[in-house]
Parts: sequence; structure tokens; C-alpha cells
Amino acid sequence: MISWEQPAKKIMQLLFRPRLKDREQLSRFEEISMQYPEICRRLLGDSSGSCVSMGGYEWGTWAGQVRQSFHHGVPMGFLHHSTLTQTMVFSRKKGISITEKLARNIQDTFGAQTTEILLREDYIGLPTITNLRYMTSAQRAHHTNHLASYTRATQNAFWDNQHIVEWGGGYGNMARIIRRMNPSVTYTIIDLPELLALQYIYLTSLEGKDRVHIINPGDDISVSPGVINLIPSQYLLESKENILSCDGFISTWGLTESPQKAQMYVHKHAYFGASMIL
Repeated sequence: MISWEQPAKKIMQLLFRPRLKDREQLSRFEEISMQYPEICRRLLGDSSGSCVSMGGYEWGTWAGQVRQSFHHGVPMGFLHHSTLTQTMVFSRKKGISITEKLARNIQDTFGAQTTEILLREDYIGLPTITNLRYMTSAQRAHHTNHLASYTRATQNAFWDNQHIVEWGGGYGNMARIIRRMNPSVTYTIIDLPELLALQYIYLTSLEGKDRVHIINPGDDISVSPGVINLIPSQYLLESKENILSCDGFISTWGLTESPQKAQMYVHKHAYFGASMIL
């Protein structure tokens, strides 16, 4: 890391990150952040925890660490928890130079005005701000750059789809970016229960309870239109027929790092009918 970046980043967090605060979002986070254990329990159903491994990726063990880390609730600065940062391409240690390069690529693709909307961070999670022009983080710039790469290759905006399915949603960052551009899109995340519970806390804090729909084991797998739907991956895999249909499918490494059973399921169902795949 360039020597000047670390002190510059500290100043950014101290003086500029507080400008991202939103009273309604903070109020919603305070209301639901302690509900993580109960939400996770319902998503797990009869299981005591996820049990997933794939080519050196012990996701079951990691998911258990996530569950244990937040068993007393999700703290405001959860994005700095080591259990999460170890899986991020650009974690809290990545910085200003990387973000500047990504932001230039994004602006060249979408223009300054759209880039400002795409990149502006949210206060929830206490993301590390690494660019003051766009008030963004390296992680948000990284995810947005995926969308820019898609647009450069296809001349289409990925968020123009009516229903997007994301396989492996992290903490909900990509969903947040896309729904900021298209608030009416139906957005379905398929993931481990431990991550879905975190996504629920994050995305509900940002959008509100009526904008996030959880499908627990035993529920009908019927997505609600125009909102974010959260579906446990194992519960979906146990279904006997294709019960999802979308026009956009996205997975930033999540499917690649999933067990072969999951990969075969998605392939068998032709990426749920998606014509646009990222």
C-alpha cells in the first residue's frame, strides 16, 4: 500500500463518512440488528447449520463462524469483522488507488451522473470510504465495475431486467447497487441461511421491511414482485422442479465456489431461463 493512503483513509472515515448517515436507515438498523439469531434460525429450518464444502472452500465451517460472530446481533461496523473481510476481494485494507482506477472505468462507461448514483455508499456497516468524489468504497466500486464490464461488452444495462437472480449475495452489496438504479426490479438472492440473515439486516435497514421478503424452509417458493426475495440454497435444491424464472442471472464467484450439485442444478435449469448472464 502506498504510504500516504492509510492516514488519508483515516481522515476520510473520521470527517467524511458521517455525511452518509440517514436517520431512517439508522432507526431501522437499530430496530432489527439484534434479530439476526432468530432470522437465521428460521432460515435454517430443521438444520443446525450449513454444511457445504467445495474444492477447498469449507463454506459450512465459515457459515458457522458467521453465525457465531453475530449470535448477539449484528454490530453497526459489521463490514470490518474479520469473518467477512477474509472473503472480500477488496476488504477494509484495500484503498484509494484501486478505487480511483475502478471509478474511472465506471465513469467512462456510464457517465458521471449515473456513476454518482451507483457508487455512493451507505453508512450501514461502516464501509471504508476510499474516494471522496463519489463517497464510495473499494468494495462497492469493485461490484459496480462488474456491471460496467457487462455494459461495455453487451451495450446493455444489467439492471434493466425485470427479475434478477443472484447466486451468492455476500452481504447484499450488489442487490443494493442494482436496486438503486431500478427500484422496481424483482431481485432474488439464493444463499446460505447465515448470509441471508445478514442480507436481511443490511437490506431491510436500507430499504425497509416491506421491501425484503424471506422464504423460509416449508414456505411456498413464490417470489414477491418488485422486492428482494431471500431463498436458502439447500431448500431450493431440494425442490423437484424449476420454480424460478428470471431474465437476468448474476453470480460473482458464488456459483463457481458452490458444490457440484448446485452447479448442476443451475445448469440443468438453464440459469432459470435468464437471457442476460453476468
